[in-house]
Amino acid sequence: LDRYGLYFDLVLTRESGFTKPSGAPLLLAAERLNLEPEELAAVGDGEFDLRAARAAGLGLAIIVNRDVERFKGRCDHVVQDLEELKALFSKLLRRWREA
Repeated sequence: LDRYGLYFDLVLTRESGFTKPSGAPLLLAAERLNLEPEELAAVGDGEFDLRAARAAGLGLAIIVNRDVERFKGRCDHVVQDLEELKALFSKLLRRWREA
């Protein structure tokens, strides 16, 4: 994170003691951010990310993976790349602000 000048409100890694597909790391993140799990979105790239998001009861499960058919119907959104992810978040934020 330091190397690239990145900052996040919270960073949990497998060294924190939890691993996917357990939803425990996501529940811990919600707790530390003082949010309910359904207020969070999980973005991942594979099966364990999807399982963890579902196990934790997160509001959205988004997968970034070129194999769209594999995840279709199993998560809330599937995008093929980061540009699509950016467009999806822009759309979701617009809806949220309008609500």
